[in-house]
Amino acid sequence: MAALRYGAQLLPQSRAILSQRIYQFGRVPLRPETRRRFSNQRELYTFLKIPENARLAENLVPLTTSDAKDPYWRSWRRIGAHDEGMPRFKLYISPVWPSLPEVIPPLAAILARSPGVWSVKLGTNLHWLSRPDKLVVHLHRLDDLYAVARRLQEELPTVPPHPVPFARPFGDNGLISWGIDQVVARDDASAQPVSWRSWQSSRAASLLIDLHAAGYHGDKHAEQVGRRIVPAGEISNHHDSAGDDRTRKSEGGR
Repeated sequence: MAALRYGAQLLPQSRAILSQRIYQFGRVPLRPETRRRFSNQRELYTFLKIPENARLAENLVPLTTSDAKDPYWRSWRRIGAHDEGMPRFKLYISPVWPSLPEVIPPLAAILARSPGVWSVKLGTNLHWLSRPDKLVVHLHRLDDLYAVARRLQEELPTVPPHPVPFARPFGDNGLISWGIDQVVARDDASAQPVSWRSWQSSRAASLLIDLHAAGYHGDKHAEQVGRRIVPAGEISNHHDSAGDDRTRKSEGGR
């Protein structure tokens, strides 16, 4: 809801700019001394306790390296993962970035023994790690997502969370949450995958603008949009009819 209140305060604004600003909501400001300390990626990954260009765990091998052209993500894929195309389910693990060294070793151990995991990615620099969705696990199946999330809830240390806007939370603190990438039809009738947060940010921007034109303002404006944003648990029912029941059980019936 905080992201929607923020978006409502930016109106009037174009859909494209408003969507981008909502998507960026929650990024943590970085102090100049912090930027200087970790301006070198090697220094940053030493702090994170991740060996350069090495496996994250015995069966999590690098998909990208520190000298790769991808300016955003370092990625690892699980050995033996089924090649069914890019998975659409995303599990977000969202501690504040200074707590990542406490989270990454136990996370890697859990993912290494979770057959449903396809890959995991981590922001490649400090700017990328300052956003909420800095650490993402990709999976093909909702069953596997719930199984991994339960293990993470039981085994990860207690650290300050950095909740991901528009993601469906597991538990109450926002450390673990999830979403599902959407497939959107293009003008040429082909299908284009769109990330969960990009899709939700775009929908939120359109709804904020439309309701603003209809006379809604302030908190009531954001609340109206919040009621119309489709949560991940409902979207998943198109892919897995048991998803909503598992959502209620995993989240304490909420």
